[in-house]
Amino acid sequence: MRKKLGKGSAGEIELGEYKGKKVAVIQFINEDIKEIIEEFRKHKNLRSEYIIEFCGIVKSPNDRTYLVTKYAEKGSLRDYLEKNEHDWNIKAKMAVDIANGLIECHKNGIVHSDLKADNILVDKHLILKIADFGLSTTKEALSLGEQAGGAQKWRAPERLAYNPNPFKEYKDDTRFSKIFNETMVKHYKDRPQLSDVYSYGLVVWEIATNGMTLYPNIKKDPEPLLKIKVRDDINDLEEILDRKDCPGILKHVIKKCCEFDPLKRMSFEEVVIELQNKFRNIVWNDRGRSHFLEAARDLTSTLVYSPTKTINYGISAFKGIKKRNTDNGKP
Repeated sequence: MRKKLGKGSAGEIELGEYKGKKVAVIQFINEDIKEIIEEFRKHKNLRSEYIIEFCGIVKSPNDRTYLVTKYAEKGSLRDYLEKNEHDWNIKAKMAVDIANGLIECHKNGIVHSDLKADNILVDKHLILKIADFGLSTTKEALSLGEQAGGAQKWRAPERLAYNPNPFKEYKDDTRFSKIFNETMVKHYKDRPQLSDVYSYGLVVWEIATNGMTLYPNIKKDPEPLLKIKVRDDINDLEEILDRKDCPGILKHVIKKCCEFDPLKRMSFEEVVIELQNKFRNIVWNDRGRSHFLEAARDLTSTLVYSPTKTINYGISAFKGIKKRNTDNGKP
């Protein structure tokens, strides 16, 4: 079976089969076995249904090495958003799925470094899974001089400061001194995971706009991108959200995650709590999985959510649902 699924940062991705089940097979552009093993080593301890599961490394009869992962039936989030329209409840659920996956990554010291809708997968249950860890890094690797990559439009300002090579002709330009300085470099070295928060905010913007292209007028010339990244606001993106009638809480999450100052950005735990509390027709169980309530048939009753369990990062899981009779006010 040789159906091409797409292309990641590491190489071509094809559909395969293992023990009767469909899998995704990544053929590396660079056949360096050390690089392949290193990618697998980074993620083998990640255990979350919001991260694509790595199955193993295999050798083909022609002696080529492949990385095998679980298969996500609905493809990339980018493609899915362009073909499917959903209400704000489902969009909020998508945002929470990604945040939960990133909590697991950061708990294990992994900084993804290349978050965008193309690198999020959607399975048949509409659960989002973070994928393409080919450019991911760790704080320890950065301290040894590793240069994190990733798509420039989604990069946080401090990422540009840490790796200014693509912008070297502007490094000493006073217009962009707010980016290219030692303070910003230190921010990235000390807390590189905050750059994932910034990129996440832009992914949530992609979700809110049903896969609209981020900064479509920015091509190869780096100056227009720097003019956007140096600003303290994302007003141009907010204007599009307003036209889409984006709920205030989602707009708030996007804005706070995309703060120029890394230390002012929202944490993923805060994102999950705020979205769970606001979108009350999403029921969250103790594993973080969500499903949606049907409209109440009995118009004389309302649904009341009862927190039943607190998971390890302090988020109330709404597993129990009680009915309250509005006639007598008693549960």
